[in-house]
Amino acid sequence: MKKLVLAALAGTLAVSAIAPAMAGDTVFDHSSYYVLQKLNAEGYHAVDVAEWGTRIIATIVDAKGHKSLVPFDPDTLTIAG
Repeated sequence: MKKLVLAALAGTLAVSAIAPAMAGDTVFDHSSYYVLQKLNAEGYHAVDVAEWGTRIIATIVDAKGHKSLVPFDPDTLTIAG
C-alpha cells in the first residue's frame, strides 16, 4: 500500500511540474503542443512553432537533419504562400 501511495504521489508531482510549461505556450489561441502534433500528423517533422506576424512559423527538420523555417496559415495549418 505504501508503494502505491508513493507511486501516485510521484506521478502527481511529475504532471504538476510539466502542466504549467505546456499550458502557457499558445500560438493564435492554440496550444503549441496541439500545433506541433497537427503538423507532425500531416507529415512534417516540426520541432518548434511560434507566431510570426499573421502566420505560424514552424521549424521543420528534413530527412537529412537540416532545419528550415516554414510559414503556415494559422486557421488551416497549410503552408502559406
